[in-house]
Amino acid sequence: MILQNQKILVTGAAGFIGSRTVQRLLSENVKVVGIDNMNEYYNPLLKQKRIEIIKDIDKKKSFKFLRV
Repeated sequence: MILQNQKILVTGAAGFIGSRTVQRLLSENVKVVGIDNMNEYYNPLLKQKRIEIIKDIDKKKSFKFLRV
């Protein structure tokens, strides 16, 4: 993939689409910075669980999450 060894910013990383995007990028050995405000529009516990799942599959420690 052309994005290998790049760092990509994913906004809404705790949402459904954002979290799947992060997982896909990590599977392609891309470094990812994910941001999300974790608002209550969608269930914050569900968002937190998605971030935990991402951190669990991130064996190379290529993911950094920022709550903004």
